[in-house]
Amino acid sequence: MSYDEYHRLPGNIIGKYDRDRLEGFGCHAIRSGRATRWREVEDGDSVFEIFRGVKDEELIARISRDRERDLFCVYEHVGGRTAAGALEYILAVLDAYLARLHRRGPGPAA
Repeated sequence: MSYDEYHRLPGNIIGKYDRDRLEGFGCHAIRSGRATRWREVEDGDSVFEIFRGVKDEELIARISRDRERDLFCVYEHVGGRTAAGALEYILAVLDAYLARLHRRGPGPAA
């Protein structure tokens, strides 16, 4: 068994350690007026979503794990950009993205 095969998580599993780290980041997002939640998508995989915390919640970012590339992915709803990589990288990208949204103010994300 190769190193990559040994360290690859089965399917799209987001392990407990990474879930805890995402939820910790979610606490940071909530303090900034955002809402977060875990959701199962059609194939049974879990995604972590961040919403603009207003009356009608608006999706602003989604984090998932790519099965084929064995990477975390973040989809930024505003502008439709995505990034992929290690969780540390994804959280840094997401933090910068949320900071840009915060500077725009409370209006609509689009």
